[in-house]
Amino acid sequence: VKWHAKQGLVAGIAIFVISLVVQVIPVLGQILGCVLTLGWIALAVLGITKSLKGERWRIPVVADLADKF
Repeated sequence: VKWHAKQGLVAGIAIFVISLVVQVIPVLGQILGCVLTLGWIALAVLGITKSLKGERWRIPVVADLADKF
């Protein structure tokens, strides 16, 4: 549970920071914000599904950052 929580926290912070940066761009920022939101939902659903099956799913960049904590 701790491993999944760390990975989810790092992913959430990364999405938050990226969305703040993207919001600076007027029209394109809204489109990218929607894409980020859909990607976050897909990532969350996939992560929840894998964790309920008892599998560890390493999100490529996020897992490396989460391992440092």
